[in-house]
Amino acid sequence: MQKIVRLFIPVLSLVMGCAGGQAGRQVHLPIKIGLLADSQLTSDKSKIMDTGYRSKFMDKNLGKVAIRPPAIERCLAKEMLDIALEKLSQENVDLILYLGDGANSGGTDEIESLFESLEDNRSKSGIPTYIVIGNHDYLGLGMTTNVIDRHTILNPIGRTINPPLSKYQVLKRISTFNKMNNSGVFRYKDYLSSSDPNLGHRDGLYLVGHLEYVVPGQDSVDIFLVDSSDYKDSRKPEMGGLKHFVRTEQYYGAKGAMSFKDEPDKNKVSQITYIEKLASSSRPAIRFMASHYPPDHLDRIRLADPEDDLLVGVEAVGHAIWEVPLSPLGLSTPPPEDHLKRGLSKGGKNYWLSGHTHVKKMTRSPQKLDCGGIFGFFSEGKFGCINVGSTTDYRAHVAVVEAFDNNKPGMVKVDRNVGYREIPLFDPKRPDDKQCLKRMLRDVALYAIKHGGDGVTLLGLNKEYQKKYWTEDHTEASVENLKSFIDKFVADHPEYDRSDVTACLGFIAAAYEIGINPKRFVK
Repeated sequence: MQKIVRLFIPVLSLVMGCAGGQAGRQVHLPIKIGLLADSQLTSDKSKIMDTGYRSKFMDKNLGKVAIRPPAIERCLAKEMLDIALEKLSQENVDLILYLGDGANSGGTDEIESLFESLEDNRSKSGIPTYIVIGNHDYLGLGMTTNVIDRHTILNPIGRTINPPLSKYQVLKRISTFNKMNNSGVFRYKDYLSSSDPNLGHRDGLYLVGHLEYVVPGQDSVDIFLVDSSDYKDSRKPEMGGLKHFVRTEQYYGAKGAMSFKDEPDKNKVSQITYIEKLASSSRPAIRFMASHYPPDHLDRIRLADPEDDLLVGVEAVGHAIWEVPLSPLGLSTPPPEDHLKRGLSKGGKNYWLSGHTHVKKMTRSPQKLDCGGIFGFFSEGKFGCINVGSTTDYRAHVAVVEAFDNNKPGMVKVDRNVGYREIPLFDPKRPDDKQCLKRMLRDVALYAIKHGGDGVTLLGLNKEYQKKYWTEDHTEASVENLKSFIDKFVADHPEYDRSDVTACLGFIAAAYEIGINPKRFVK
């Protein structure tokens, strides 16, 4: 019996390797890719503290949908985005991918503020920069579809100067921005599925970008910029028990989707069909799919914590039991893996880059996505997954994806070909940052003595905003306090520029967000 098993294993491995297209020589990723996502820049006109799922109650009880402390939300968010872009530029990346949710509610001023930062950094650094859409870029607070409700979120009563942008308007802005890149080694093209400005996320409106890197003598690379907010063929909440737990409109944004049903009578192809057609036209050595949502967040709502491997596995089995036999009958959508395999580079290496998640540190969740098969056996291929997380909560997650090098500090292995490094905006392990943190905490303590209160609260850096007494007046006061504090700190400590100060304050706020006193880092 043991001999039979020993004979069977090599055969099984060979079959799996051939089926997945993963066998063959080791490839070398010739470029460095900078990743960031989810800055969620918030209009200074909007009122968010008690709105929808970003209410104090939701923030306190469901930490993964947190509103940020006032220091980040109102005062430092854009500056921290600029710092993140600068950090990636210093890493000499070959391109930067912004993976969605640059705005909080798709307000005109939010979107323009985002592109201002992206365009300024691209102009200054010369690094090609591309962006994909996220749910917050066109939905109020990431889930609100109703235009009137979105307008109310973005504009206090009596103000009408900050209209919410539709998904079509955001996609057009993204397409224009992506096409403005000037690079001799990257070729870019995109496809907007319709020119009808009245279509939205439920109508098969999508934008797919395709980026190619082809240099003689180097392994070829292509990148699909995927619209993971294309809900036309997703299972609607009104069709199932979900409607009893969430408002129908809030289903959109809780998970992602990509259309997969063609409409021949309307001469419309689904996003998956378009990707398949484009993907089959070439076989790069390395292919990346880049989207806002991780691939395991597509076409379904996840209930398990991504960091809990056991529950994720149980949930996956449950989905398989429900989806596989019922999807042919039209009672459920097929598992996303059945569609995503159509984007694989046959015979090449395939990876999926994403944002969206709110985690305490950058993790690979999922680590891989098998396309077809059973528990990875006889799979038709797989994507190695890299999730950059969110800059919204805890601390900023910025990463560089590059050829795996075990000798490079901070390198995390995806496989023998590709790895990534997380680039901290502020790191108390660095001597200069630690010294800055020590001085900052001392000055915060002096500020408390001078103004008769808790300095961290007066500056809006902790979680006091969750308390019942906290109002918009407290937010506005804390922002003004913080602005004056920053100006004085920079004047008193000329050895630090404003970006150093901003990054340090962001770190302090992030530490309090996860329940850690930042003083522990300077002891």
